[in-house]
Amino acid sequence: MSCFKLPKSFCDEVNAMIAKFWWGSSSSGGKIHWKHWQKLCTPKEEGGIGFRDFHAFNLALLGKQGWRLIKNTHSLLYRVCKARYFPKCSFMESKIGTNLSLIWRSILMARDTLHEGMIWKIGDGRTIKIWEDKWLQCILGRKPNGPIVKFVRKLIDEDRSWWNESIINEAFDAETARVIKQMMLGNLNSPNRVRWNETSTGEYSVSSAYALEIRRQKAKAEGEASDAKVSKGMWRRIWKLKIPSKVRHFLWRACNEALPTRQNLQRRKILEDPRCRICEGEAETTTHILWDCLMASSVWSLSCAKLHKRPVSIEEFQRVTKSLMEVLSREELEEWAVLSWSIWNARNSFIHNGTQVCPPAIFDKGMSLLHEF
Repeated sequence: MSCFKLPKSFCDEVNAMIAKFWWGSSSSGGKIHWKHWQKLCTPKEEGGIGFRDFHAFNLALLGKQGWRLIKNTHSLLYRVCKARYFPKCSFMESKIGTNLSLIWRSILMARDTLHEGMIWKIGDGRTIKIWEDKWLQCILGRKPNGPIVKFVRKLIDEDRSWWNESIINEAFDAETARVIKQMMLGNLNSPNRVRWNETSTGEYSVSSAYALEIRRQKAKAEGEASDAKVSKGMWRRIWKLKIPSKVRHFLWRACNEALPTRQNLQRRKILEDPRCRICEGEAETTTHILWDCLMASSVWSLSCAKLHKRPVSIEEFQRVTKSLMEVLSREELEEWAVLSWSIWNARNSFIHNGTQVCPPAIFDKGMSLLHEF
């Protein structure tokens, strides 16, 4: 995987096998995939499960070889490849022509990831292209009818060894010009250096490149949520709770609306009536069955004071979880987690087996699981 690009179809087949195993599908029949594969590959702290996407991981490994060609320009590998494939340009500018080896063609496939993650540290600025190379942390804004400037060196006043403010103000919009003029310049006689922008050391790592590729795929598909920072704190606390793994994964499914509640099944055209079978009142949403339903309320009345005194909510379960995170301690959150899991199991016993479990038994089952763990 570090030298050859695997076919996309093969990677998709492997990903599909992992997804089927996770959702419980078998040869006898498939089960509902409540969340798409990209969500499962999202890091745990961002609301996913952290599975490895084979295609993204393949590109991250290939990027390592490309990074060596960018950094180690005196190596034998670089000199051989340059003479053969890009004698008149750089590795990042080389064209995908004909009669290329499979290894070289594979390495070229990782250039988009490299271009997204690398950033230039300005030395003399003679070879850094303003509009093609990444040398600022922000997106460059061009001023309409401004002068055409190709290389960064043209933005520098060599007499003062500092930025040429007049050219910068004419070529860029106000925000871009402000960022450029605040950037410190080093030795203008030193060569330009490239850094990997995804690590603190500036050196390429496969893990950081993989995370970057996953973010790129996610941004193409759905964009980034505005409350990402708030959600990260919530997910970190969930995954660090000292409870069984099955309970943590249950909470993940509940917060992501990946439980087979009657409301969710109706949305997928599997059921017509979304009403709760226990109370025969409201629609059976995740929040209702785990928090608002008569059975759930009876269980919460046996728990700690902070839980059974919380107001009833009709919000999504993830919002309920965030609000609880703000007021509960770690021990109280662990109690809330195992009791939620126990309530869901009691609900399943009633729906599928016709067995009604009394609230004290539901409470005892959840607390015994916590104490045994």
